[in-house]
Amino acid sequence: MLTINDPFLSFYYKFIEPNKSSIVVGRRQRVEDKIKKGFPEHVGNIWESLCQLAISGNDIFDHSWDMTSRWWGKAPVYEEGKKTPVGSEDLEFDVVAQDYEDKNTILVGECKWTAADYADRLLEKLKAKTSKAPFAQGKNIVYVLFLREKPKSQAECNIMLPEDVIKALPK
Repeated sequence: MLTINDPFLSFYYKFIEPNKSSIVVGRRQRVEDKIKKGFPEHVGNIWESLCQLAISGNDIFDHSWDMTSRWWGKAPVYEEGKKTPVGSEDLEFDVVAQDYEDKNTILVGECKWTAADYADRLLEKLKAKTSKAPFAQGKNIVYVLFLREKPKSQAECNIMLPEDVIKALPK
């Protein structure tokens, strides 16, 4: 799938270009409704990309990080006391990076472009997911929450707000 890296061009080709005919004939409300419906996901995807870029190749949180990526896959699900999986669970991580030198340390991050949330709750969910992820087994984990707004609670992890992400982006 082809993606456009520029957020403004991406917006144009996602919302304006496919609806030019409606705009030309004055059906502006229909297009505005489509934009309102799809805009939160659009901005969330851009936020995720910016968070990945802020970590990629950067020296931050006392580590030098390799390139970041998203990670999604399946984790086996076991019944209590059984050694054979009874199924699998889908897992998805927004930001994953390995320490450039210490290959036993990885960064795992969750990106949220929503109203203020409870950081301790978000961290608990991220840790639960990470404990099931095959790539994280036996690794030292650096947890990061990338949040739009200052959280409603504290958590024992790194938190990056938009101003922190902007400062960490390559010049």
